[in-house]
Formats: sequence, C-alpha cells, structure tokens
Amino acid sequence: MTNDNDDVQSDNGLFIGVEVAVVGVSAAKSHRAVTRTRSPWEAMEDYAAMISDRTALHAVRLPLATADVNTVIARVLGLQPRISAAFVVGLDANAAVALQQGVAERGGPLVITEIDVLTTTLTAMTISTLKNLEVGPRVGQVVITGAHRAPMLGQVLLMSGVAGISSWRTSDAHQFPLHRLMEHNDVLVDLDRCGRDSVSANRVVALPYESFDHGAVVLPGFLSVLCGHGVSALTVEIIAACARSLALITPSGCTLPAPDERMLLSSIARQVTKSLGPTPPYSTHQH
Repeated sequence: MTNDNDDVQSDNGLFIGVEVAVVGVSAAKSHRAVTRTRSPWEAMEDYAAMISDRTALHAVRLPLATADVNTVIARVLGLQPRISAAFVVGLDANAAVALQQGVAERGGPLVITEIDVLTTTLTAMTISTLKNLEVGPRVGQVVITGAHRAPMLGQVLLMSGVAGISSWRTSDAHQFPLHRLMEHNDVLVDLDRCGRDSVSANRVVALPYESFDHGAVVLPGFLSVLCGHGVSALTVEIIAACARSLALITPSGCTLPAPDERMLLSSIARQVTKSLGPTPPYSTHQH
C-alpha cells in the first residue's frame, strides 16, 4: 500500500470512470466496532475487487491513515462530482454517523459504511431466525447486547416486523441475568458476544468473525440500486427493505442467502426500489 492518493487519479491527474469510492480508514482506534481478520486497508482492497467483479460500477480505492472524521469528510467531498457513492470501512459507530451527517450536510455523495451493511444482515438473520423458530410476524421479541455498535438496528428490526426490542448490558447481569431475560424473549442479537453460555445457538444472532463475509451478500446489490436512483442518504426504510429482500430468499433452516445466490441482486433491487418510491427521471437503474 502506498500513499492515500493512489488509484484515485490517473497519470494526467484526472479522475477517469470513477463511480464508487471504497475508503479504508486505518487508525489505532477507528475500527473496533466490527470484527475482522483483514485490516481496513486489506478489506478495502477486497471490497473494491468485489464491486468491480459483481457490479457494473467502477470502484476506486482511497486508503486513509487517520482517525479524524473531519479529514475523512473532506477527502470524500474532494471526490465529487466523479462518484455516486462512497463505501467506508474502518470507522466505529459514532464516527460513521458523524461522517454520514457531515457529508450530507455539505451536499456530498451517498455514504454507506460497513456498519450499515452489518445492520442489514443482522436484521435479515433475525427475521430468518424468528421464522425458523416458527415465531410469526409482529410477535417476535428480541434482546440486543452491545446495541451501541449498530445504532440503527433497533429501528430497522421494528420496521421489519419485530414486535419488541430490549437492550441488555453486562452491567445488568447481577440484577437481570441474561438467561432469565431470554425466558421471555425469542432471539438474542449478541453484538457483545456474551450470551453463548446462556442461550441456545439456534436463538442467537451474532456478528460474523469476518465482516467482509456479510458485506459480500449485501453491498453489490445495495450499490447497484442506490447509485442508479441518485439516493443521497441511507434511511431506516432502505436498510429494512434490503434486509427483507435477504430474508425472502434465505433457505429454510439458514439465516442468510449465499453471496452467489442467483436471485440475490434482483431481490435486493425489487425490495429497495419499492422503498424508494417512483423512479426519478434521471435514474439509470434498470428494472
């Protein structure tokens, strides 16, 4: 890896054919929110290759060695107007929200973070787990540990048909043991990885050991649809629609479809397009 201008410019200093930026933020404290065996820069390379391979979009890499959100905002804004969206790897939840707000406030491109992707897959996995447990829509009760790691997760779950959400922290263990709480709930979304000894495995949804594995399921479809519609901000409705699309094609007994599922892109496109409303006249998305 060389300096953070590599692959952004051609030899004559002009951006050529860039549509999506993949930004890897690698700093000491910036990527604790998600689990990975790859470094953020390695993940950036893998995501960029996947986008180029599985979509019609051209991905450009932007590695950054900083934990300063304002610097990341400035670099993303500096890619305009050549990109439709930026996918950012390596930020924790607070920094990711600040980045998205900062870019949006300045009229920048759509920003999707790895936490958004994980929120989508965690929601889909929860829907599938409830279905596998034969818990009907608008009935399921869910407990989340480490909810701060995915701030939109609770809202997305409620929009996706979960009836109730409870949050649990390890500091609650003495007064409200997790296994007791789960006697009155159906599924544990265990972002803190603290419930394995308290809850049977078929009732637990957890972060993947490698975040890229979930990104491979969601990101190509997300970018293909959202870039085509000129969407400027990711909403709870969009994430819920994408999660629903995954759950609809997940085989019985599983919690997510495979990344190479042939119906994956079309399912995401169909559900997310519905959540966006009428296709604007400038859209290049093909139905």
